[in-house]
Amino acid sequence: MEFLSFFSYSVIILVIPLTILSFVAMKYVRTGTARIVASIFFVAAAFVTFVIPLEFASFPKNVSMEWYERQTKEATVLWGGIHPETKEIYVLLHWNSQPSPRFYRLNDSETPEEEMRLGEELQEALRTAELSKQQGGSGKVTMKYPFLPEKERQAKIEQDGQGQQDGGNEFFGREQEDDNTFWVEPPPPPNPVKGGPTPAKDGL
Repeated sequence: MEFLSFFSYSVIILVIPLTILSFVAMKYVRTGTARIVASIFFVAAAFVTFVIPLEFASFPKNVSMEWYERQTKEATVLWGGIHPETKEIYVLLHWNSQPSPRFYRLNDSETPEEEMRLGEELQEALRTAELSKQQGGSGKVTMKYPFLPEKERQAKIEQDGQGQQDGGNEFFGREQEDDNTFWVEPPPPPNPVKGGPTPAKDGL
């Protein structure tokens, strides 16, 4: 089903019109050479329609290309990493409106400093997520406004953070600020020890 849904738009937009045009061309052309050329053109077009998109699916997509998902408020980071040579940032994202995860390259930073800060924040979030898992947490990492350019993303995050009383969430000696792009779900609070001291009641 995923294969059919992946190629459904290609079939509708390209294959069906090309099939009609090819049959019309072969019917009305007068020479055999023209018919052979039309047939070769149709086979090549169908090959490109089915093979090239499958090849492109193996490569990360730039987040800036997801213009129709620009208003997505958050996405779960299933995996993240930084290329050791190019220093490009890669993430595997999943969000509610998308049935399957997608692979992206975060290339929307305008300066090397912004890109370095984003990479360091991602690495810190992934380390904190591992510590959270060790303490019984889910280790879920969320990226805020993943498909907006860096400046627009920070503006949205700051706008959402206005009016909040607390400045962040601190655990494992690390504080998550409200303006962080990546957010780690904290582990649950520890259960009270049975037989331990109980809070004193008022008047006693």
